[in-house]
Amino acid sequence: IPMKYTNLRQAVDERGQMSFAYDRHNVKRRKTAQVNMWHGLLTENIVQALARDIFGHGILNCIDAGYTPCGSVHDELLFVVDEVEAEAAVSAITEAMCTPPEWAADLPLECEIHFGNNYAEVK
Repeated sequence: IPMKYTNLRQAVDERGQMSFAYDRHNVKRRKTAQVNMWHGLLTENIVQALARDIFGHGILNCIDAGYTPCGSVHDELLFVVDEVEAEAAVSAITEAMCTPPEWAADLPLECEIHFGNNYAEVK
């Protein structure tokens, strides 16, 4: 998983201990600030990167199955299908989203599917 930390380096943190730090650019303030790494931040970044890759794999599986999402919201995909096709769509999309990538073949995946005539009804 390629993750980029601009100007990653060893640095002394606020407690005087050696740590890793990187630069984060604040566009509004037009400044670059040092961000000290800690195990929680690094773990969160790795988990989010893995989740994104698995979600992206599910999207590609859906497209391969003939169902192209019309949108997404966070970890949700939106599809428009005819009511007569709904049962087949549920089956195909569930299989597509619950099939892990080869590099995580034993990873258990689940998904939920909801119906509605508009997004508010689905929520």
